[in-house]
Amino acid sequence: MVATAKSLSVESASSQPAATAHLDTFAHDNLPPRAQWPEMIFTRPELQYPARINCVAHFLDRWVAQGRGDAPASSARR
Repeated sequence: MVATAKSLSVESASSQPAATAHLDTFAHDNLPPRAQWPEMIFTRPELQYPARINCVAHFLDRWVAQGRGDAPASSARR
């Protein structure tokens, strides 16, 4: 299967947006109608992701599995 922006959409078949914890709706409120969005086709294997992905499983769980559970997994500069 070739992933496209449409196939990766988080909207359900009823066109209702998926639940989200994001509070800032600026982008959602100001995007043009979906029919005007460009079709983005992701054919490269490294761009093939499921419709929903949990980044914790990839980043944090992998970090712990590699034996680095006591070390910081990420940090931010201040």
